[in-house]
This record gives sequence, C-alpha cells and structure tokens, in this order.
Amino acid sequence: TDRHTRLTKVWINTIVHDERGKPAAIACSGLDLTDFINGVVSSDLPGVMTVFFDRHGAIQGHQDVTMIDFASARKAAGKEVQNTVFNFLDRPEDEAALQRAMAALVGGKSEVEALDLVVQGRRQLIGLTWLPEIQWFILTMTPPTAAVGGNGLASAVLLLIVALNLVLLAALLILQKTVVSRVVRLDALAK
Repeated sequence: TDRHTRLTKVWINTIVHDERGKPAAIACSGLDLTDFINGVVSSDLPGVMTVFFDRHGAIQGHQDVTMIDFASARKAAGKEVQNTVFNFLDRPEDEAALQRAMAALVGGKSEVEALDLVVQGRRQLIGLTWLPEIQWFILTMTPPTAAVGGNGLASAVLLLIVALNLVLLAALLILQKTVVSRVVRLDALAK
C-alpha cells in the first residue's frame, strides 16, 4: 500500500476449483477504501475523533495515516507489533473495560457502548459500535470539556451519541456504495 496516495486497500482472493475439487486458478481483485475511510474518519466536530479497528484492536482507519496498522492480518499471524487502540490506553482497567464492551457488541448484547476512559493521559468519553459486515469496530471519542451548557457530562454524552450515530450512518452508506456492491458483483462474476 502506498501511504501517500491510498489509505488502505482490501484484497479479495477467490480460488477456482476444477471438477475434481482441485485448485485450478486464483482470481484476485482489490478495492480502494480511501474515500470510505476519509469520509467517515474525518470529523468536522471539534474535539471528536473516530477510529476504526478490528476484533484484535488493530487500527484500520484513523485520521493520522501513520496510526493505521497496515498488513495487520500478517502481523497478527507472525506475532509482530501492531498499532492497536489498546496502545493508547493508560490504565489496565480501561483496556479491560474496552474489551468487555467489544465482547458485548460482538455478542449482540448491545448496539452501542459508552465508556469513560483515559486515552494518552486525557480523559475521553468513548462511543463504540460494531460493524459485523466488515468485522470492524467504530470508536468515537471526545473530551468531556468539549461539552457546553450546565451539565457538562450529560451534554458530552449526548454529543458523543449524536456523533457516533452520524458516523455509523455515514459508514454504512459509504460501505454499501464503495465495498459491498463491488464485492457482490465480483462474487457474481466469479460464480
């Protein structure tokens, strides 16, 4: 992946078998997810940051391209060091809380989890949701001080929930347009 021109690319491999069930050919295609990630990760809301990461915490989308864990599947298999969301948490109890929230989302026990964590030395309100179609989490964070009004915490939580819902809606629309329709067409052509 060329980090200067593309954020990430998803490669889809299909193995074609002959009539005896033996591999006969491999078809490969790539989908550029740059527009998808840019459209969803970048936020116009002050103090709000959105991060995409996989089941293992490897960062798949971030406004700072250097934070993305390129080749995360290969790194996980080879036990290489990865850029994960857990690297930014200051306290072990915050990592445990994030992992519990991730498990609840994957298990279908909730659709959105809200957490209050310390991220790189600063308290952040976290909204977390799961996109099962691509097996990624969307984490939206904002500092509690970004809230205005009499009850700062309630305003911040409301702002976080609104931002997370907007990000989720945008992600689903962009995902459908840029990835799912192409994968469906590729699958139909492969069959």
